[in-house]
Amino acid sequence: MNASKVFLAVALCWTFSLAADSAPALKVVAVSDLTGQGLDVSSASILSDRLRNELFNTGVFTVLERGQMDEILKEQGFQQSGCTSDACAVEIGQLLGVQYLVIGSIGKIGQTFTINVRMIDVTTGRIVLTANTDCRCEIDLLLSKSTIDISEKLARGIGGGAPKTAAAQPAPAKTENAVAAQSGASAQTTKTAPAAPARKKRLNPLIKVGFGVAALAAAGAGIGLNAMANGDVKRAEDAKAAYLASGNPTYDSNNKDYQNAYAAAKQKVLIRNIMYGVAGAAVLAFGITVPF
Repeated sequence: MNASKVFLAVALCWTFSLAADSAPALKVVAVSDLTGQGLDVSSASILSDRLRNELFNTGVFTVLERGQMDEILKEQGFQQSGCTSDACAVEIGQLLGVQYLVIGSIGKIGQTFTINVRMIDVTTGRIVLTANTDCRCEIDLLLSKSTIDISEKLARGIGGGAPKTAAAQPAPAKTENAVAAQSGASAQTTKTAPAAPARKKRLNPLIKVGFGVAALAAAGAGIGLNAMANGDVKRAEDAKAAYLASGNPTYDSNNKDYQNAYAAAKQKVLIRNIMYGVAGAAVLAFGITVPF
């Protein structure tokens, strides 16, 4: 019984310590609606929402929802529209209580869409990162490609170490497209930054929680069965004592009460051991899945 309690305590400590160690320090960021240049306000708003989602999906940022932003700014009587300067962005970020604010624009020149953003440290007012991407494509591709490209660049820059100041920041990767008007053909010259690392697919947190709950449930079931088995053994010994007290000089090992009680105890011990095995396997699975 004491060993069972020790096992449960160890399982609990291990489960919660692994969960605590695996929690990343996320950067709190808000994304101001990107300014549309050459495309309608609705499209710019939709692309801004997708950028928020992709920033969250990197696993580096905690992103303030657009609805929360609007509600907070409305309560403060602040008009977000027309706010494109860094000083204005700092004021918005301070009102929202975030570490960084992302502002920028989406534009179109000829057949090429371009997204340019900058991340501002709300505390210092400095630009810590810039990112841009160009796409000679249909606007639909901006949703599935360009917003992911921008979010990964920001995640790499801010997640790889201390943010760089505006004066020391590296030149952003650019793509330059030149359209040969005379021949009607398009010539494209591309300068690219190092390839972005493959996005790590994050395991559903519910799976990890499920393993933890399974471990605790199995350990608890094992402890309960252990107590029940001890009760069956006591019942068998009581049956034996009662038989001897009746005046019989020897105890009949074929006594049904004794046999049944011990058989029940053995069955519960077997199931208890299985439960302990399941608990151990669940704790091991939880530990393996924590980093993912």
